[in-house]
Amino acid sequence: RKNIKRKKILNQEIIYAAEKEIGYFEKNIVTNNNVEVIKQYLNQSIAESNLSSKYKTKFKKIVNEEVIIGNYMDFMERTKVNSSYFKQLWRAHCGMDGMSVNAFATIAGWKKYVLICPGFLVKLNSLKNSQELTNEIFLVLAHEIAHHFDSGKYPKAYEKIADCYRQEISDKLNKRNRKLCPPDDSQCIKSLKYKNAHTRVKCSKRLSKVREKACLFLGNNWNKFLYKRCKRGTGEECLNTVTWKHLGEISADYWASKAIGKYMRDRNFSKNEGVEFLRVNFEILCGSGDEGIHASSEVRGNYLFGSNPTIREQLTCSPLKKRYCEI
Repeated sequence: RKNIKRKKILNQEIIYAAEKEIGYFEKNIVTNNNVEVIKQYLNQSIAESNLSSKYKTKFKKIVNEEVIIGNYMDFMERTKVNSSYFKQLWRAHCGMDGMSVNAFATIAGWKKYVLICPGFLVKLNSLKNSQELTNEIFLVLAHEIAHHFDSGKYPKAYEKIADCYRQEISDKLNKRNRKLCPPDDSQCIKSLKYKNAHTRVKCSKRLSKVREKACLFLGNNWNKFLYKRCKRGTGEECLNTVTWKHLGEISADYWASKAIGKYMRDRNFSKNEGVEFLRVNFEILCGSGDEGIHASSEVRGNYLFGSNPTIREQLTCSPLKKRYCEI
């Protein structure tokens, strides 16, 4: 216990030191110009989507007026959060020492933030020019800004695309227990038969017929309840559930991929430049698994980004073999 407490104290001091030391270059890295470029392409993606005018207006307002791109010190000063809340947020997203290459979306005091970890800022500090910097931060910031108008906030806006994702990629999304949805309820039926047999043996040992019948009645009804609950975790019902559980992250990826495609097209990247642009953006996601909320890096790379028609066109890839879901 002493060792754990000692490590926590050490890491918290590293966090405070990081805040102090990175301040001198922080504002020169993620500038308004960099952020405005990303917002510009998110705005274009929203404007050219099939959303209703109501959602287009709302989403653009969030992007242009409501999201604050900042760091922890800015966040603390603006919201007056207490120290323990600050440490808890930090550890969850930036690591105990603050050096995870990450950024994340959060809400405090009704204000929408995208906060950038010191580790990400330190990495970005090595870049030579603003163009290189914009290329490096594009995916992370576009994704995190989009979280403020994702399916968790506006589910009705994403009903159509959710149905498409259910048909196209839900068989590759994990349940909370890190397993794919079973195709049918065969395992549930097998479990029900076993439980019914066990219930009959157990209830036959009751001292009277009345107690035996009561036991069977309660046991069988409980087994049916367990079967119905098990069945909900299989087949189409399960696929629909896992789609919506992942949709918050998937919808943020969707907007990021749309913005990236337009950015690549307008910059007229060569094939090699386009590949390098995607590499520097996507490398922090490589090898990431599916814990029941985020799709795996394979699904994100091959479908959510790799199947985007504009991105494929810029990389001179062959035409899509499967449907690409649009909002």
